[in-house]
Amino acid sequence: MGLYQSAVPIRLSSKDPLAMKNITTILGTIMLFAFQCGDNEPKVIEGCIDPDKIDPTAACYEIYAPVCGCDGKTYSNDCFAEAAGVTSWAEGQCEE
Repeated sequence: MGLYQSAVPIRLSSKDPLAMKNITTILGTIMLFAFQCGDNEPKVIEGCIDPDKIDPTAACYEIYAPVCGCDGKTYSNDCFAEAAGVTSWAEGQCEE
């Protein structure tokens, strides 16, 4: 018996509800990953983020006053933008 041969032949039938459910689940999962939309990568704009100013330990105030960073990301307030190394921002949320 070869490496890829099965001792029990596998027969799929459209009349076998469990097999069809498994096939549907597998195909659905494949389609979910194959057809994902959107760009999850952060926008890279020259000079927008200053790595020397990134401070993950910054103690920012928790007042929601959104700003739109030059990287196109909305930050809770200017303190969070500055702690992320953003060099410029505008008041208000970013347009999506």
